This record gives sequence, structure tokens and C-alpha cells, in this order.
Amino acid sequence: MPAAVKFKLRLLFLLLPQLFLLFPGLLRAENTSWHLVTRNHRDYLPLADFCAFYEFPSPTVNDNHRLSVKGPRGQITFEADSTRITYNGVCHYLSFPVLAEEGGWYVSRIDLAYFFEPLLRPAKIATDNPFKGVIIDPGHGGADNGAYSTQGGMEKTYTLDTAFRLERLLQSRNVTTVLTRRRDEFIPLEERARFGERYPDFLFVSIHFNSAGRGARGLETYAETPRGASSTSSEGSLRQSDFENVPGNEENPLNILLASSIHRRISNGLNPGDLEADRGVKRARFVVLKENPLPATLVEGGFLTNPLESRLIAQTAYRQKLAEFIADGIGDFLRSTKSPLAAAFRASFSEPNLEPGPPSSPPSAPAVLNIPTAPAVPEPAPEISTVPPAIPSDPTAMAPIPPAQQTQQPQQAQP
Repeated sequence: MPAAVKFKLRLLFLLLPQLFLLFPGLLRAENTSWHLVTRNHRDYLPLADFCAFYEFPSPTVNDNHRLSVKGPRGQITFEADSTRITYNGVCHYLSFPVLAEEGGWYVSRIDLAYFFEPLLRPAKIATDNPFKGVIIDPGHGGADNGAYSTQGGMEKTYTLDTAFRLERLLQSRNVTTVLTRRRDEFIPLEERARFGERYPDFLFVSIHFNSAGRGARGLETYAETPRGASSTSSEGSLRQSDFENVPGNEENPLNILLASSIHRRISNGLNPGDLEADRGVKRARFVVLKENPLPATLVEGGFLTNPLESRLIAQTAYRQKLAEFIADGIGDFLRSTKSPLAAAFRASFSEPNLEPGPPSSPPSAPAVLNIPTAPAVPEPAPEISTVPPAIPSDPTAMAPIPPAQQTQQPQQAQP
């Protein structure tokens, strides 16, 4: 028997026990009859069932390739045979493409469980975690310089500076913070992820800046790829290792909710109305996500290889705004999960006069940034020496959604 056939049969054998697991309560809930279908060995559900359950009216077909639904839970635009969707005006990527067939459109069961359900009904996420603080992970450091800016700066410098700014903002609201590094030193990726074992009631936010060709630009935010699902860059390719249980999958619903909350803030705040600069909420198996037991996300705050964005990133005002929007996204996440810590975020960091509560301190940098004519490589912000004591390791286990038929991607390198 050919090796490829053996591999497919083995995958089917692994998936069969899972067919009855995913969301049995959801599939029977609220008078919705779900009509499960199989496409390409994966479970799909009709978009009509999806709309009925989540109280969307009948979908409107914008053209042959797009379909929109709008209801009390927001607005979603689907693209035919694509993983790209727009949710409340912000780009996101599903694990599997939406199927457009003659008889209707279909969404994968995996995306229903690990994407739509957490975002559309965050209050339903089963968690007793009070969230006591935030771990901030400045990417790279030491011998690992990260990406190089067209302005002459290094990613490791900008990530540390942004991390200090985010820490000061959070501490100004009495939110406990931990940094994975406080100086220019190399910290292995696995060690960064292990901070979650020492601080089991925290969130984890990793800060990076991107690199690619000179034309690439914009912001993107990552969440861990669900077990058996395809990461965004893999384009649906599947490996047997993609079905392994990893610590990062323990908080799948919270992972995507945290990533989406932060990305909406940074995208709308730093690039308002610029759809091309919204590169979306994506899935990946970066080490700091895959090996992390906490709700975790990785933020790419712009491209150092893009001449325009590298000049912006070199400005302290830009990095201050990025930190403020990340902090606001954390606040949105905490409010969505009804965490007691959300009380510290009653006022926005980036727009203190638009929401109730006292203005944030220090004052926000101006929203419109003046690009300098000469490159400026800033010094890192001064270190903040106070590190909270270690919290006893008593991880709170969120009741994970049982995996259904799923597909995942090759291991990826940390950005």
C-alpha cells in the first residue's frame, strides 16, 4: 500500500473517535438543527444553521465571492473558498476555507468551535481564572538581534522599549506585570514560555516587529493554532505532528479572544481605515504560543523592512501608541471574560477622554505622528526593577472544547 494512502487511513483512524465530541451541547442547543456534512474529510456546517444559532438574519450575497451577515453580535463578511473573513471591520483568518457551493455556504466545525464561538459568545467560555496580571515578552535579545530596521535600529531594542512602555501603563492601573527580559540578553524561547508555569493566573503578550520585502507593511497578531487545524501560512497542508496535544491548546478559546481583542485595537488605532495595513489575526505554532499554558498572543507591530513603517517604529510616539492600544485590547479581553481585573481598565489608555473614568497617566502621545527626516534610533526605556513574587503554581484548568476533525500545519520558527 502506498505511503500516502497509509497516512490518510491513519489520519481517518485518529479522527473517527473525535467526530462525536465537539460541542455536543452546542449542536443540540437553542432549537437549532445542525446539519453536519463532510467535505475533504472534514466536518462542515451550513452557514444557514450558523446564522440561525447566532441570531444573524439571512445572509446577503455581496457578489459571487463575498457574503455578509449582520446582527446583534456584529458583522461578518465571508469570502468564498477562502480562510479570510472580516469581523466587525477587522481581518481574521480561519483554520479552513469557507466553502461556497450551489446549495449554500459552509463553515468548518473546527472554526465554529475555536473561532466563532469564543468571539461571538465570550461569556460562554468556561474559565474560573481571575487573571491576576500580564506577562510581557519583548522578542529577541542578546545575540539574537531580530530584524534590522532600514533606519539602522534592531528589533530587540524596539521590543524591549515597547514592553517597558506597556508595563508602565499597566502598572499605572495597579496591574501586576512580569517581563521575560529586562535588559539586552538572550532568553531561549522555551524558557519564555515556561513563565506561564510560575504565573498560572496571568496573560501572556509577546511583542515583535516584522520583516519581509520592502513592500510588505501592516500589523498582524497571532494565536496558537488549534490541535488538528491548519496554521495560516501552511495553506491547508497537514502533518501527523499537527494532531499532538500541546500546552498552547489548553486555552484555545481564550487565545483567539485575546489576539482578536488586541488586534482590533492596534489596527483601528494605528492604521484607521487602511484595509491593506490590516494583515489580520492569524494562527501559528510559534514556540512561545505552542508551549505556553496561558492565554497567549504574539503581536507584530509593523515592518522594520518597510521604509515608511521603519521610520514610524523608530519614533517613541509610535511605540507609545502601540503600547497603549495593546493595553486597551487587554482591557477589552478582560471585560469580555468578566474578569475582576477588568475594573482597572475602566478608562482607555489611548483615548482617556472618550470613556468614563480618570484620564490615563502619563498622557497619550499624539495620534498623528510626524515622520522624522533623519533616522532616530532611540535608547531603551529605563528598567523597572520591581518584579512581583512568584505565584504558587496552581494552574486553573479551563474546560477545553473537545477537538473534532482537525488539521494542522508544520512546526514554525519563532519570528
